[in-house]
Amino acid sequence: MGLLELLLCCSLVSIVIANEAPALGGFLTFTPKGKNSDGTIRMDSRFKASEIYTGSCSPASSWKCHQGDCGTITSSEYGETDPDHSGDNCEVEGFVTRNLQSDKPFDLLDQDCCWTYNTEDLGSWSMIAHIDLGRRSDTGNPNRSPVTTMPPQIRVPKNRPTTYNLLAHDPDGDNVRCRYGIKNNLECSTCKTVPGFTLDENACSLSFSDSSSSGVYVFELVMEDFPRQNTTLKYQDGTSTVKYPVSLDASDPLSKIPLQFLVIVGDAVPSFVLGEYMPKYITPTVHHGTFIRTSLGKEFSFPVSAVSTKSQIKDIEISGPLNIEKTFEYDTVTGVGKAMIKWTPTANDVGEDIPICFIAQTTAEYQSELRCIIVVVEESQSKPNIVIANEAPVLGGFLTFTPKGKNPDGTIRMDSRFKASQIYTGSCSPASSWKCHQGDCGTITTSEYGETDPDHPGDNCQLQGFVTRSLQTDKPFDLLDQDCCWTYNTEDLGPWSMTAHIDLGRRSDTGNPNRSPVTTMPPQIRVPKNRPTTYNLLAHDPDGDNVRCRYGIKNNLECSTCKTVPGFTLDENACSLSFSGSSSSGVYVFELVMEDFPRQNTTLKYHDGTSTDKYPMSLDASDPLSKIPLQFLVIVGDAVPSFVLGEYMPKYITPTVQHGTFIRTSLGKEFSFPVSAVSTKSQIKDIEISGPLNIEKTFEYDTVTGVGKAMIKWTPNANDVGEDIPICFIAQTTAEYQSELRCIIVVVEESQSESDVECTDTTMTLYISKSSIKGFNETNLRLNDPSCLVTTNGSHIIASVSLNSCGTQVEETVDEIIFRNEITSFDLSQDIITREHQIEIPFTCKFSRKSRLSASFEAHKSAYLSTDVGFGNFTYLFEFYDSSAFTTVIDPKTYPIKLNLKDMIYMGIKVRSSLSNIRLFVESCRATPHDNPNDPIYYDIITNGCTKDKTTKVYSGSLKEFKFGLQAFSFIGNYDQVYISCTVLLCGAGDNKTRCAQGCTDSYNRRKRSMISDTQRHVLSQGPLFLAGNSSGCPGFSLNRVIAVALLWPLLWLLEL
Repeated sequence: MGLLELLLCCSLVSIVIANEAPALGGFLTFTPKGKNSDGTIRMDSRFKASEIYTGSCSPASSWKCHQGDCGTITSSEYGETDPDHSGDNCEVEGFVTRNLQSDKPFDLLDQDCCWTYNTEDLGSWSMIAHIDLGRRSDTGNPNRSPVTTMPPQIRVPKNRPTTYNLLAHDPDGDNVRCRYGIKNNLECSTCKTVPGFTLDENACSLSFSDSSSSGVYVFELVMEDFPRQNTTLKYQDGTSTVKYPVSLDASDPLSKIPLQFLVIVGDAVPSFVLGEYMPKYITPTVHHGTFIRTSLGKEFSFPVSAVSTKSQIKDIEISGPLNIEKTFEYDTVTGVGKAMIKWTPTANDVGEDIPICFIAQTTAEYQSELRCIIVVVEESQSKPNIVIANEAPVLGGFLTFTPKGKNPDGTIRMDSRFKASQIYTGSCSPASSWKCHQGDCGTITTSEYGETDPDHPGDNCQLQGFVTRSLQTDKPFDLLDQDCCWTYNTEDLGPWSMTAHIDLGRRSDTGNPNRSPVTTMPPQIRVPKNRPTTYNLLAHDPDGDNVRCRYGIKNNLECSTCKTVPGFTLDENACSLSFSGSSSSGVYVFELVMEDFPRQNTTLKYHDGTSTDKYPMSLDASDPLSKIPLQFLVIVGDAVPSFVLGEYMPKYITPTVQHGTFIRTSLGKEFSFPVSAVSTKSQIKDIEISGPLNIEKTFEYDTVTGVGKAMIKWTPNANDVGEDIPICFIAQTTAEYQSELRCIIVVVEESQSESDVECTDTTMTLYISKSSIKGFNETNLRLNDPSCLVTTNGSHIIASVSLNSCGTQVEETVDEIIFRNEITSFDLSQDIITREHQIEIPFTCKFSRKSRLSASFEAHKSAYLSTDVGFGNFTYLFEFYDSSAFTTVIDPKTYPIKLNLKDMIYMGIKVRSSLSNIRLFVESCRATPHDNPNDPIYYDIITNGCTKDKTTKVYSGSLKEFKFGLQAFSFIGNYDQVYISCTVLLCGAGDNKTRCAQGCTDSYNRRKRSMISDTQRHVLSQGPLFLAGNSSGCPGFSLNRVIAVALLWPLLWLLEL
């Protein structure tokens, strides 16, 4: 009779599978499928039945009509859900189509014998399904049942407390309750609760505390769905009934379905650590509760990987739909079991939410956690305007808007940008469906979509939508985005809700239409559970308004559950989120709202002649100019072994831009900036970014230095002109530790012909229009080396430097030598405070290493000129000397200095100043293989004023000089050069409270410096020293220039934070 040995009964109102072995459980779900051509109603049902596998798979199941008009069965199909079973058990799914004359409620009943051996000696079983296909007033569609599934057996060690989150998804968005069956309702056989287990009915979770003995226990549960609001079900005969939320009437659900299964309490496990005896899921396994969207005839697949180092994984058991396929392999070396699960939907699956559950099991019968996903099957996958099809549960999203003037026909143009994020499953199409909720929302004229970081590392992805609307009026309106579902989270938050309030009234303070705040956020934020952390959310307002961040309000449809998160504190006015620490890990949803308030009383005027007044937040915090949503996930992960940035948690290093930096660029001009981070004890796998459409990123990781480098590039198009575009980035390691979150704002102008850079054989020169840096002139601008000031020709600021002077930094890659300098502003010496923003204007020249630089290029650093409050102007000199007499400075023309290992190096640092009562203090010195004091590879010579190198000798000198020497060395690896950098400061010579007076301290905590007794710390560097015994030449410094590529970074305006 074939593998299943199925017997289809002659009755057209029941369906029977012949029994060949004791059963392990089962359930039934249903889906209405519209009307047939003859006017009857089509309803599809899916049921599962499990048994101990004995060489064939045909568990008993006999669903018969128990009450009401159950219609006639027109087609049926059966098959195993995991044909690659491991010899223990098996599960069959039946798919049955019924034609119904009525949409009135009816009941199906399955009663038979017998359960497999169980501790309670339960014999026969009884399951009932209550089906109601009435048309709902809330959705306009016939009612559907909850969706669930379950592997044939669940196993738990008797000594390990465990919680199972049962799959309880409702396609209509209803609340689902799981309860024990009631015997009088035929919902169960004995209907016993099980000692040691606790059922959370509302969360549909089953918790096991522990037990002194093993056993096999039967669970006879019922799943019921209740509407979230009062809902009327209307039937074709004209009658109706009203259903209520479970809080108002828990006795009358919309429908109910059975869920019966076995839990085997087995032997104690030697260790609770996941990944040892009990399997632990590893990347790229999907999370529990993941939603994936696919379509008819399109093969869908996903991987599952689990590791168990002390017990061999024998299988990944699955429970899914008919025709599902699975391949499994086990690696004996790594202890990893991998399964690839594939499925292609048929016509019968269209319009359904198909559940798939899986669980990893070892040869010692230990299991992993239970995970389940939902596959939403559509007829086809096309993306309508402003609706993005969902393929996986979301990680968050937001929306911003910008008015863009009037169209030729007199309508108002408004552009909006929204983002949505999801777990990456091979494609990126997170759900987002912004619809008009209130007011005149106009019509959508254009839309565009794309990933914001297409080089995602395999964990998640983010998509931005750009939408243009034409509006008849500038009066306020609201957009609403509601859908299902969030990815797995600790609060079991399912659907989401976001509202944007848009007001385009013309402002009395700026004379322009109102604009929303600007923000963005990477898909996921991760924080170790033991490390207090503060995240400064990007909350920039183009109109200069005050921005407040608050939790959403449920009645305003700003959120789904609107919960605050324990352990986190939101500073509403600063828009900062602080984490204090937690004893446990978790995944938490933040449903925030950003609102902007004017800094003074402001009137908004509209085209129809009306107006409204808006007030500062201190006067009226209930009526903002606009509000936008910001929703995201924070994952509280495992504890980090060390809080030191740059070890496990990435640390940003030069030349990474600061948080809050403003960069100005223009239409069609490529803009780029580098991000570098170091992590010496955990490999950096990516620099995740969240930015505009068409942004590009390249990433590379240096295994020797532990440095991850990203180059981020973007070219604005016409749609970006006039906007402040946010870009955020965060570094992440393979161990899931993250750096701080940093964000910048790119201001896009129509054109920008106000600056230019020239690169020659020996110099680079920057020209900047004075009009582009109003408030600054040549008297308060300087280069990296403070001794190098800028000049002017009247209309432009000019900075001209040689390639080896004025603090020009040299960076080497495989293909290029890159020279960087920048203009920065400084405060005048007589000033104690400032209220001006700092300005940074980097400029860069690149030279191909395959070319030749001019022979006049030298690495020797010039004198360092500085100005400090209370000390006036002074100059630092850092030189190498030919002997311990310190009388002859080594000629810079001979650079790089060639030495042999263990040769003595003599160095001297002096300060020139008109003041007599000052003292020079060298706080630290270190050696690096590159011309970068922040190089992650370094060797400490002096730390906190104490010598660390045993060959170092300090020579006597005046208070204004520091002379020392040490033996030459080289760095292990492919490094033939050494640079020396020292941190120095000046103090009042007679003040015993200064840093200089403290001298060597083993653990020096920097206090706030005195405004008159200490200068700021200054970093001096000199080199390179070339270890002649290591190589026969000095690559990188014996090249002449043939090709020079000049890259001018747009103006960077650094906000005071």
